[in-house]
Amino acid sequence: MSKFLESCKKFWFFYFDIILLIIFPWLFPYALTAAVIGLVICLWNERKKRKEKK
Repeated sequence: MSKFLESCKKFWFFYFDIILLIIFPWLFPYALTAAVIGLVICLWNERKKRKEKK
């Protein structure tokens, strides 16, 4: 369960974007860009953590 919550925390921006899209469909390009940027930042942080562990 805690792992599920952690993955939710990681992708909260993704769910937030989906909710925004439902409310404001005209925000689609902005939401898509924000989701991509968020995903890149998430992956970058994961990579940094792995390097620090080594």
